[in-house]
Amino acid sequence: MPKKRKNKFKNPKFKNIPKKQRSFKQTKEKVIFKRQSQFPSFSRFITEALKPLGAHQGWLKRLIFASLILVMLAILTVSLHLFITVKSFQKTSDNTISLAKQAIYWQNIEKIYPNYRDAYFQLALIAYQIGDFNKSRAYLRQAEAIDPNYQDAKKLEKYLE
Repeated sequence: MPKKRKNKFKNPKFKNIPKKQRSFKQTKEKVIFKRQSQFPSFSRFITEALKPLGAHQGWLKRLIFASLILVMLAILTVSLHLFITVKSFQKTSDNTISLAKQAIYWQNIEKIYPNYRDAYFQLALIAYQIGDFNKSRAYLRQAEAIDPNYQDAKKLEKYLE
């Protein structure tokens, strides 16, 4: 009596598929399709939720699509605004650090050469750029006390008024 040949493809995936359909290519595709239909994706969920609406389905799809576009544009606008704000903050902080280094340099020059009008003028200019107008006026008065005819000091004084 001949022995029965055992099926080479004993795989639990193919257990519920009839023997007629057990060619490897067909069964693999059907098993994959069966697995996907058991776990619907989010996009399938949306379309299945819209099915009961019938005739209004096309209109509602367009409305949802338009809403999604608006949300994406809002996100893009906010992210662009945030990017510009961060860049301007970095630029401002870099500028402030640079001005602080310049102020330290000119203060050291002013200590070494107390009658050097350009040191006082540069300190007045830096204080003006930072926004400390009272300190700028004080340095400007010292520069004008050393040289009353200094034209750049007179121009800066007009801006401080």
